[in-house]
Amino acid sequence: MVCSARDAGVWQDVPVQAGKRYAFTVFAHREDATPSGKENVSIALEATVAGRQIALAEHGYALAEIESTGGWSLLRVSASAVSDHVRVLIHPAPHCAIDDACLIELGD
Repeated sequence: MVCSARDAGVWQDVPVQAGKRYAFTVFAHREDATPSGKENVSIALEATVAGRQIALAEHGYALAEIESTGGWSLLRVSASAVSDHVRVLIHPAPHCAIDDACLIELGD
């Protein structure tokens, strides 16, 4: 996915087992050699509780931290599931490619 819109993002609800710990990972590549400075890529895990979305974990990566010279940066966030689904979210920055999103069970 390559996004250039200012407020682009994607999410998906994924079945999990409550009480288990999960990591959400994606690979990111910056296509602009000189980022503007304030842009970032954010990944998050959320849960739906009583009909509302709650944040379990979120991490923003400054675009300057993302690989731009032919490689890819691994971005990761982790949390314990509080219900039978988690929502994974990606808010990419303009000129940032995202690939290979994965939700991994970390164990007990």
